[in-house]
Amino acid sequence: MTNSKPSTKLTHEPRPDLMMDLQALLYYRFNLFERRLLKKIKQTEYHFLTIPQLRIFGLMRGNVITISSLAKWLDISRQAVQKTVSSLVKHGMLKLVESPSNRSAKEIEMTEKGKKLWSEIKGIRLKMESDLSNKIGPERIALLQEILRENWG
Repeated sequence: MTNSKPSTKLTHEPRPDLMMDLQALLYYRFNLFERRLLKKIKQTEYHFLTIPQLRIFGLMRGNVITISSLAKWLDISRQAVQKTVSSLVKHGMLKLVESPSNRSAKEIEMTEKGKKLWSEIKGIRLKMESDLSNKIGPERIALLQEILRENWG
C-alpha cells in the first residue's frame, strides 16, 4: 500500500525545463517553504499537523474566519475545509462559534492551544525568513515582497 501523505523532504531543484516557467517556480518555492515549515513543526508537540491544517492556521493568522472564506481562499470545497477544521477541533486547536451576524453560520476561532500553535508557527516562519534573508540578502527579500504585493491583474 502506498503512503498517501506528502513527503516533507524536498531537497532537489526542479527540472531545468521548469526553471524558466514562472508558475512552476512560484509553486516550487512555495511548496518547498511550506514543507520545510511543516518539518520543523513536526519536531514540536504539534507533530500531528498536516499541510492542510497548517494552511488553515496561515490563513486565519489568529483571526476569526468562516469555513466559506477558507474554502474560497484555498479554492477547495466547504466539505474539505470542514473535514480539516473538524480534525483541528478534535485536537483542541480550534472551536466553532455561532456567528453574531448570521445565526445559522459558524465561525472558526483559535482556542488557547491553537493560539500557542500559531505563535510557534510564526516563530518558526520568522526564523526561516531570516535565514533566507541572510542567504539571499535583505534587499532581495524586500524586492521580492514588493513585487509579490503589486497588483498584477
